[in-house]
Amino acid sequence: MNSVTTDELLQYVYKETLVQRGLAIKAAIENNSRVHKEYTAIKSAKNSLNKLPLLSPRKEAIDKILDHARKSLKS
Repeated sequence: MNSVTTDELLQYVYKETLVQRGLAIKAAIENNSRVHKEYTAIKSAKNSLNKLPLLSPRKEAIDKILDHARKSLKS
């Protein structure tokens, strides 16, 4: 079995892997303590992020982005 990268674990946690690769990652999580530990840490971080309130950007920030986009279109 190929080794599992952190990026692949992130994709697995967010259900962004292809079925076959997902099955291989699941097996690695079940059979490799290093992969399992990293998977657990990523899943815990995801759960913590999901508990944070969503904040909107300041109006000034949005205005600056839109202004920059308008200027870029003129160039």
